[in-house]
Amino acid sequence: MDIVYLLPAMRSGLKVLDMCEAQYVRRVSNQRHRFEVIYTDLRGNVSRTIRADHVFMGAGTMNTLRLLLASRDKYGTLDGMPGLGKRFSGNGDIRGFWDLNDRARDFTKGLPSKGGILLKGNPHGEIVIGRNGWPSLSRYPFPGFVLNRLRHGMIVSGMGIDAMDGVASLRKGRFRIDFEPSNSPIYEKIQGTMREVGRVSGHKIYATKRPSTVHPLGGACMGGFESGAVVDADGEVYGIPGLFVVDAAALPQPVGAGPSMTIGAWAESVASRFLN
Repeated sequence: MDIVYLLPAMRSGLKVLDMCEAQYVRRVSNQRHRFEVIYTDLRGNVSRTIRADHVFMGAGTMNTLRLLLASRDKYGTLDGMPGLGKRFSGNGDIRGFWDLNDRARDFTKGLPSKGGILLKGNPHGEIVIGRNGWPSLSRYPFPGFVLNRLRHGMIVSGMGIDAMDGVASLRKGRFRIDFEPSNSPIYEKIQGTMREVGRVSGHKIYATKRPSTVHPLGGACMGGFESGAVVDADGEVYGIPGLFVVDAAALPQPVGAGPSMTIGAWAESVASRFLN
């Protein structure tokens, strides 16, 4: 995504402030700008401010939600957004380790993604189990025998449509996610499929019982305001003109697959509507 979007934009003049962490957004009344973005320059731990008429939030779902919640609930610099934090999704993600113990192969080499497995006649539905290597494994502080075992097995994953009923919030100043996996049958289907793959292959998959995700979605969903959405079809936050959400926090439904292209399509849609 960096290569596809950021690099061409940087060549066209985009300025990227590395080693800087956004803290919150303040809505202001000024003829020249409507917002101030307060951030910390981590090189000297100095607080700085950027002023702008439009702000596009694309910090990734977790950080976008954290910034919006902090701005509204901690600093009081934004208001409204009654649906903020609601309808959070983990995209049905479950991860595990397939203990192949195949000494003839080092699965950390080659492409990170090594295709997927679809079991014929799977009683748990059309669940695809993705296969992945573990890049840069030697940099992890594990004992040698653990590294060798991991090197000759695969990281596997399943994704699907969960209930999208999680809630993101700030409690005592800390970002929290409340999410009940038992509300989403997809997790048992994925875990059951992983057990079946282990049985058929003769090599067990050790899967986490509690979901973990690298594809968080929702919490600032797009849709009609009356339905509890946070942003409209243009990505603009209801009641706060000039503030946009351009990442997966705006997705109104789980993707059930790798969401990068969907996120890119949404961001491009917001950009094209804004420019037109």
